[in-house]
Amino acid sequence: MVLIFIGRIIGLPYLFDANDFSTYILPGIALSLGSIIVYIKYIRTELNRELNSVHAKFAYLKGLTKSRFVWKHALKPALFPIATFFPAVIFGSFIGSIFIEQIFFIPGSGATLLQAIQTKDYNVILFLIIIFAMLTILSYATRDILYEAIDPRVRRRGK
Repeated sequence: MVLIFIGRIIGLPYLFDANDFSTYILPGIALSLGSIIVYIKYIRTELNRELNSVHAKFAYLKGLTKSRFVWKHALKPALFPIATFFPAVIFGSFIGSIFIEQIFFIPGSGATLLQAIQTKDYNVILFLIIIFAMLTILSYATRDILYEAIDPRVRRRGK
């Protein structure tokens, strides 16, 4: 409701129109804001942990600048929470889309699922649940690929 109020103040429409790009802004913010806040919190915590670690202090003593240490050594381990929570964010987006589509009057898969539940259309319900499940499984596979890209120890363990 706060987003709709802010959007009203700055002149953004909140009723969805597929031909008007500005109607995508408020639903996009509403769907992604929670995930962005959680990611920022986890990355900040991990970066602080890396910057205060023993190997960071050793790197500073050897003359490495703080910015170089962050970009070369601390950022990869700090990205681990992004990979860890990626499937939960994808699943949360499916659940959130049901509510966002109802609030902003968007015709989409969430609204279709709710309508199918109300009319007891079991074929549509089953189809959408299978699609959501397949995309969730794909997000878990993507998480595993991100783990391998971030941490070389994960790559070596399986070989």
